[in-house]
Amino acid sequence: MSDQPKSNQSNNRIQAPWFEWQTILSPLYHKYVPAVVRHRKNVTQAILQDVTVLALMCWQVTIGIENQRAFYRLLASLGLLLPERSRFNRICQQAGALFNMIRNGLLQEALPTATYTIINSMPMPLCQPIRNHSAKVFSPTASIGYNATKKTWFYGFKGHFQVTNAGIVV
Repeated sequence: MSDQPKSNQSNNRIQAPWFEWQTILSPLYHKYVPAVVRHRKNVTQAILQDVTVLALMCWQVTIGIENQRAFYRLLASLGLLLPERSRFNRICQQAGALFNMIRNGLLQEALPTATYTIINSMPMPLCQPIRNHSAKVFSPTASIGYNATKKTWFYGFKGHFQVTNAGIVV
């Protein structure tokens, strides 16, 4: 080892790729998430703060990773201090409630300014058309329906969405 030259690598901290999401979500988190949730018991002992988890989830959608296990491996390879994988998945699932609180707060601000809304519906199939008659998932509520625009039958639900003139889904 003494015959090899010494290497002095620069130790520059690379900015986290989810930092932009964190700067967007931090004021929304503090504005719309109630203090009871923000200051809950043992929140200071968490490995990942709520805003960081929300930013990571947004970044996951941005880079197009749908598999939670693959996303966890990516974060671990970046050297981020994480809880174990199943605990991380539960934290991410629980963060969905925080997203709903932020979304509801934003809707309360945006709805009074909406001049009109548009309602549209679309099929939400649960399986491939070949399996329409054998599928049993959600059997009491889901059913076979017809999509007139694509002229195909589907098994699943029909989703109805209301959108304001500003493009916000109500």
